Amino acid sequence: MSQVPPAISLCSLCNPSDPITLGHWSFKTGNVYQCGTFTNSGFFSGFEKTNFTFFGPSACSIDTGIVVSVYLPVALDQDQFNIKTDQAAFYYYDHTATDDILQSRHTAIFSVTVQSFFESTGIATGTFSGTVYTPSGDSAHVTEGRFVAPLH
Repeated sequence: MSQVPPAISLCSLCNPSDPITLGHWSFKTGNVYQCGTFTNSGFFSGFEKTNFTFFGPSACSIDTGIVVSVYLPVALDQDQFNIKTDQAAFYYYDHTATDDILQSRHTAIFSVTVQSFFESTGIATGTFSGTVYTPSGDSAHVTEGRFVAPLH
């Protein structure tokens, strides 16, 4: 297992036992748990509803946060459950630095599972995990990723 990247610090506002609620995200790397809210979330690439993204700041610093883009094998144009894809991009950014703290690469698996999507509300609930990289090229692992995103 990889170490926690030095740019990631403990956030006392994030507790892994807290339930994940609408408009929130969380993940763990090493023994450090991060969480935050969405600035925005929704579908992109036309009207096919096979691609979506969510992004927003972390709870402990407005300068850090995540961007996750997901490319699904099926459309979210009806109620859907347990759709998994390895076609996803993850970035844990720092607006005060020149490089992202963590980012996925197409050469390593980063997975997102939409556990449920309800077409009537547009709410997707899911998980994410995978291998990510620091600016120096060291690998790290994102685990226990969770989100509840209103997609529009």
